[in-house]
Amino acid sequence: MKRANNLWPQIISPTNIDIALTQAARHKTHRRDVQSCIKSRDVLTRQLAIDLKRGNFTPCQPKEMIIFDGPTGKQRTILKPRFYPDQLVHQLLITAIEPSLMRGMYQYSCGSIPKRGASYGQKAVRKWLDNDPRNTKYCLKMDVSKFYPSIDNENLKRKFRTIIKDKKVLWLIDRIVDTQQGQAIGYYTSQWFANFYLQDFDHYVKEKLGAKYYVRYVDDLVILGQNKKTLHKMRERITAYLANEGLTTKPNWQVFKIAKLTPSGTHFKRGQTPNEYRGRAIDFLGLKFYRDNTTLRRKNVLRIKRRVKKINRKGELNFHDACAIVSYHGWMTRSNSKHLYITHIKPVVTIGEAKRRIRHESLRKNRE
Repeated sequence: MKRANNLWPQIISPTNIDIALTQAARHKTHRRDVQSCIKSRDVLTRQLAIDLKRGNFTPCQPKEMIIFDGPTGKQRTILKPRFYPDQLVHQLLITAIEPSLMRGMYQYSCGSIPKRGASYGQKAVRKWLDNDPRNTKYCLKMDVSKFYPSIDNENLKRKFRTIIKDKKVLWLIDRIVDTQQGQAIGYYTSQWFANFYLQDFDHYVKEKLGAKYYVRYVDDLVILGQNKKTLHKMRERITAYLANEGLTTKPNWQVFKIAKLTPSGTHFKRGQTPNEYRGRAIDFLGLKFYRDNTTLRRKNVLRIKRRVKKINRKGELNFHDACAIVSYHGWMTRSNSKHLYITHIKPVVTIGEAKRRIRHESLRKNRE
């Protein structure tokens, strides 16, 4: 593969720096530091261009924050860099190297990639199960343990040198990579760097191991196959490959048969369950995939019901609740959850009402 060169002029261009400021400020304009940068954007744009030309960029020590991840409910520690100049530099760098990163990326590497979010992976799994039941009888499901912090910085920098030739861009990448040991959760660059780190691994699984149906969402991977023995062998080789990259897999890996969804109200006697209902669903990307059906996780159903009850008690629909309803509706359309919408959501708030509330808020912000 030809290495990318002459990327540095894109990064130090005042026009591109101004665009990067606008992109980095998206959804953050309520913050005082961001508002201050926007007011002084012409001065800051020129100054950052000068600093980068002189090689004066030094990454800051980020602030540590604790958040609760909504979908998983887990407590996570994230690192928050300064808005100026760090977040602008991160935006500039990724914009410049994104074509190089995307060129070798595996088709079903999902998460933190434009147009390849959770829904992209969900649609792929559902399509494979529907179109090729013979070769999707079994599932191998694995997670990489502590993925971001475990990334080897020196190995990551070596990988970048295989796709990028521009020495000044490589200098900037090195400065950002070496900010922390491993990649910092919370950095815009980290999600791109992490996916790139496993790019060779994705091609190894697909091309060397011969996985016909393989999808990876950041550190979670799913492989569908025709028999368990082959999947077990793949798991062993995957574990060994990742170990060479300095990564370990969680011990809760699974190889199992994918079942059909047992019809509601149906109960089988012990030992008399028909073969097609034996096994379990693939619990992946917030959904449960059966051979013939897709459902929401139980905890997501409970979260939706609690939110709707809260809206009903308040008697009004605010902007954040409207966004949540639209998001939930998207999850329900990708699963067989029409009954949930009709019985629990629609009597309180319709999807049309939620969209109108969001549109009204967007118009108000644009006028400001």
